[in-house]
Amino acid sequence: MKQNDKLTKRAARAFTIQDAEAIAELTAKGLNESEACSRLQLNKDSWFNWKHRNPDKSGELITRIRANRLANLLSEIETASRGDAERGIRHDWRAADRLLAITSPERFGKAQESTQPVPIVNIAVLDSLSRLVYSVESPPAQPMALPATPPDGQA
Repeated sequence: MKQNDKLTKRAARAFTIQDAEAIAELTAKGLNESEACSRLQLNKDSWFNWKHRNPDKSGELITRIRANRLANLLSEIETASRGDAERGIRHDWRAADRLLAITSPERFGKAQESTQPVPIVNIAVLDSLSRLVYSVESPPAQPMALPATPPDGQA
């Protein structure tokens, strides 16, 4: 085996709880489990085998880490909604708006916008009104007199 092969191949080792925590951290950030294993250069089969052998531990671990990530993100949104001069964070009303949408979606979420009544237009009624308006006789329009123009552009 060449020296380069030793550097590119990772030594086979037992899957650890630290590996599981690292995978859970990445999945909490939005990667799927296979992507997290690839990012960490871990064998995904080792992860899935460990997860299958430890369903309670893996489920609790993923739930705990996702909850911590959500709590941290909510804390960042709260900080942005208030601003923090010491950390150089300016107040942003959009952060407060987002917190309202998260904490009370029935009142402040996007779904609220869609519950507003939508006007319904009856085309037959519009057509009848249009015929009525255009059928009313109005006096003929008087032609407008054009201003006289001086000959040869003299003013």
